[in-house]
Amino acid sequence: HKGHKHTLERIYGHTHSYIHYGFFKAFKHLGYETYWLDNDDDVSSFDFNETFVLTGAGGIETVAQLPIHDNCFYFYHSSIPPEWHKGQVADSRILRFYVHGQVPIRGNPNMIADKEYPCHYYCDGDEGKGLVLLWGTDLLPHEIEHNIAELGHVKCEHDCVYFVGTLAQPWVRLRRTCVKYEINYINKRSISNEEHQSLIKRSLIAPALQVYDQVHLGYIPCRVFKNISYGRMPATNSAYVNQLFDNRLVYQKIYDALLSRVVRLFQPLYTDHRQPIRVARYTDKLFFWRPTSLQKSVEKLFLKAVEFEKRTDKNDVVKELMIEVKEKHTYLNRIEFIRKHMQRFFGIEL
Repeated sequence: HKGHKHTLERIYGHTHSYIHYGFFKAFKHLGYETYWLDNDDDVSSFDFNETFVLTGAGGIETVAQLPIHDNCFYFYHSSIPPEWHKGQVADSRILRFYVHGQVPIRGNPNMIADKEYPCHYYCDGDEGKGLVLLWGTDLLPHEIEHNIAELGHVKCEHDCVYFVGTLAQPWVRLRRTCVKYEINYINKRSISNEEHQSLIKRSLIAPALQVYDQVHLGYIPCRVFKNISYGRMPATNSAYVNQLFDNRLVYQKIYDALLSRVVRLFQPLYTDHRQPIRVARYTDKLFFWRPTSLQKSVEKLFLKAVEFEKRTDKNDVVKELMIEVKEKHTYLNRIEFIRKHMQRFFGIEL
């Protein structure tokens, strides 16, 4: 919404705050006066007239204090139950969104691919209207151009691998691999975007590992787009991620067939096309069925990534990927996708 008076920032509070920051930054860049509010803010005097409201993940408590106005437009995450607005908002003023990997795509007749945007879909079925999108990099196109110009001028620390985030099972295996090869593995959390970018630029390699359920469901993390936009080659264990970039990434499958067969036993947990129940709560136990195989596969990925960094053409390969992210995978692209379908579904201009 264009017309508000001040900005409240909420960066680094939780995982999704980095996603919020990407949207926040992009909307600001486009000239919208943009506000970052949460349940702790007093919004009693805040003018919500004709406002576009984007909510994050977290369930019903995320919108516990969100004012409901019939002339706002609400774009809300799939983790929030559809009944959150208590029937006080018309269907033409709300749109639910999912992230790729949160809802089954294959065999779902309600999901229609948007050919203009890779891995983006729209749904207009009996269950209502919705969008499936990807996250993106937090950098703007001109910032990626700056990083392209810096390619080859930033020195890597050959004895350090930096990771910013929560230490899930694949990262534990990577840490063990680093110890084996006498590489320092440094895990950071809740740091500024500037420090995050600096660490990834200096890291020996730039992995983007994922736990089993994310790989199986085709979830594509923002870390992939960020690492590329920072000027680094992501090392991924997701075939979906690699395919998105035409198999040009460093890739290694790390979960063996036994684990795949066991996890498939839980597929009946997917109850409908709108909100699949996650299998994450099972996977930590399953990881221990074949720990040796998992460790060896992560080590293979590590060695592939190290070998890529020795290639004389690595900057040329990464530059092509950076240009692709600049053109297709910033939050400016995500906003354009949202705007397109707000107009398509409701005739509303954002």
